Amino acid sequence: FFRGNYSRHSGGALTVSVDGTISNSIFTGNKAFFGGAILQKSNSKLKVKNCTIAGNYASLQGGGLHNTNNITDSTLVYNTIIWNNKAGVSGNAIWGGLNNFIQFSLIQCCYPGLGNIY
Repeated sequence: FFRGNYSRHSGGALTVSVDGTISNSIFTGNKAFFGGAILQKSNSKLKVKNCTIAGNYASLQGGGLHNTNNITDSTLVYNTIIWNNKAGVSGNAIWGGLNNFIQFSLIQCCYPGLGNIY
């Protein structure tokens, strides 16, 4: 459970710089300049499964998740809720990444995919 965390720069609750999986977690009320809840750094692959990312804020980009990656299919979001996150400039739910792979998830605004509700 990641609640009420703050970073002056990136990843309000968590910054991921290696390949990894986040599962069965809740991110809420976190704040940062980039990636209100989570910032995924370049050259990493991230899986987010069975999580709720809601009510986070980024001053610039990526209220829920900010992906700085240039790797195709670097982010997998599965059976996850990303809702009611805010970004000052762009990407309230998710910002960045090439071809983020999102399935069976509830994503606020604009993420079609197998089993998604948006």
